[in-house]
Order: sequence, then structure tokens, then C-alpha cells
Amino acid sequence: MNNPIIEEIRQARAALAEEHGYDLKRINEWAREQTEARRKSQNRSKVKVEEQPIPADSVVSSEVVSD
Repeated sequence: MNNPIIEEIRQARAALAEEHGYDLKRINEWAREQTEARRKSQNRSKVKVEEQPIPADSVVSSEVVSD
């Protein structure tokens, strides 16, 4: 069974790999650059997540209670 959508994806993936010399680091770098360019064009910035302490009363104990 041939699915034209899957075939198109496979062709695009093969072309991308060939374009970057089958080097995963180069492919990932290209993908990051594309993502950053898309964010800038949409006026979106990276979301900065700040670490927040977990309240002591929300921590679940790992002790086993037996009767």
C-alpha cells in the first residue's frame, strides 16, 4: 500500500539529510536556526522558565505505612 503523504515525507527527509551531508549535528543546527527565524518572524521569544521551590507540604512521602 502506497501512501503519497508518507512518500513525500520520506523524500523530504532524504533530501534534507543529503543537503547536510547526513550529519545529524548539521541537521540539528539547521533546524534550530529555522525555529529561531520562525519565532522572530512571528514576534515570539523563547519562554524563560524560572525555577520555583516546591512547598514542603506538597511533597509526597516515599515511606511505606504498614498496619
